[in-house]
Amino acid sequence: MTGLSMLPLLSPEEEIIIDSYYYRNFSPQVNDIVIVEHPLQPQLKIVKRITQIIGDKYFIIGDNQLFSTDSRHFGLISQSLIVGKVIARFP
Repeated sequence: MTGLSMLPLLSPEEEIIIDSYYYRNFSPQVNDIVIVEHPLQPQLKIVKRITQIIGDKYFIIGDNQLFSTDSRHFGLISQSLIVGKVIARFP
């Protein structure tokens, strides 16, 4: 992982494991930490927290809001942009 947007939970040196099949069986929930395809830069994957569910769309935000590009900038995202759920991290 790179970047400061998820400090203090995740630091840039940490590695994460994602379950890319998790949301085939379960719906995303508020407070899930997810990997998302950036809606404006599809080649870029970002790590964010789901903070609101509005209909079938998700508001995602970085824990370190001063250093995060998230739904405050690009709006709600659809579930199709969620790559997977973060299930483990390693310092």
